[in-house]
Amino acid sequence: MASVTTRSGKGSALTHSEMDSNLNNLNTDKLESTDFKTINGESIVGSGDIVLIQDIEPYGVTWNQDNDTYARVGGSDFTHIQRKMRRVTLLANGTVNYYLGANDSTKKANGADAVLTGADGNVMVEIPKFYHKYTYSNGTHNHMINLEPFEGASVHPAFVKNGVEVSNRYIGAYGASVSGSTLISASGIYPAASMTRGSFRTKAAAIGSGWALQDWNLISAVQLLMLVEFGTFNSQAAIGQGRTQLSGGAWSNGSYIGINGRSDTSGNATGNHEYAGDADDEAADLAFMSYRGIEDFFGNMWSWVDGINVQDNVPFINNNPSTFADDVFSGDYVNAGITMANANGWQNTLEQVGTGFFPASVGAGSSTKITDYYYQAAGNRVVRLGGYAADGSAAGAFDLRADSSSGYSGAHIGSVLSY
Repeated sequence: MASVTTRSGKGSALTHSEMDSNLNNLNTDKLESTDFKTINGESIVGSGDIVLIQDIEPYGVTWNQDNDTYARVGGSDFTHIQRKMRRVTLLANGTVNYYLGANDSTKKANGADAVLTGADGNVMVEIPKFYHKYTYSNGTHNHMINLEPFEGASVHPAFVKNGVEVSNRYIGAYGASVSGSTLISASGIYPAASMTRGSFRTKAAAIGSGWALQDWNLISAVQLLMLVEFGTFNSQAAIGQGRTQLSGGAWSNGSYIGINGRSDTSGNATGNHEYAGDADDEAADLAFMSYRGIEDFFGNMWSWVDGINVQDNVPFINNNPSTFADDVFSGDYVNAGITMANANGWQNTLEQVGTGFFPASVGAGSSTKITDYYYQAAGNRVVRLGGYAADGSAAGAFDLRADSSSGYSGAHIGSVLSY
């Protein structure tokens, strides 16, 4: 198996080497394609190396929020689901047109040239349906996942749309851009900004039935897969800081806002290219992060998250994209049964629920506990994710803002398509 160089996380974070420790007595009947190589000195995932998998069984991670420690639990293969995430071109009717090359999105999976402009469909990342079991005891959050059902588990809510289970979900490989009256997920153009969440929503729905913005359940699924894979909430330590360290720029294309497609030659990989300096420097154009093909899941710009409305720090979740709306707290919007922290700060503890990562308290730091910032305000609020190009250590996969009204927009806020 190829050697792996991982970024160091916070003190108790787990490394990829721990995933390999149980792969000594191998069953050669099970082969999986993966996973580890280095680009620009950064450890990334998705090279197409072959690793033999001993068994496929539920796997996960525990986090003790009092001691801030992590532990692996379950099977010996901790990336079985994650390795099945892959970029596709998706037609307006939700059909996969073709899969993209595992190591280079400019190619189709068969090696022919791909079209990433949207002409062959929106460039999306396919995530397979998986099952999830969450428990909490004595300060410890326990998350277990698997592709197949297992005792005590249920289908992750991301894969239930309007009460119907779906085999896959799709999230934009890039920040959403505007093409006429619709949104588009395409390489080589800049992501759109300066629109309210509602305006983004309208343009997403105009693509066709089933299209929407990234929703709370979907981003929670991605966060969960990331947490289990890296064994830490510290996404910036695990992957890299990406496009979060810029300064001196303007909220315009080519300055703070990076163009889509900087990760294309990494394919389905997890990768990172950092630059800390003036946003108008030529070197800043290359800065990005990508998780399993999802470019700038954090950084570059904040991204609106739909399917969640917050009222006085109480979240209401909706899994029916056709009824997504602002300032609604009834009907398909279901009270999550918790109240999030009523103060801004570094996320310290989480609510004891398995339906997402809701901040219960603040008071930690940039390298402890959740390691990302949280913003809130009383009243009716909408949600955005990830932080932006000048946020530094406050940004990350769990950086959350629930302090904006539905009428708010900004040149530093975009969004991401989903299906």
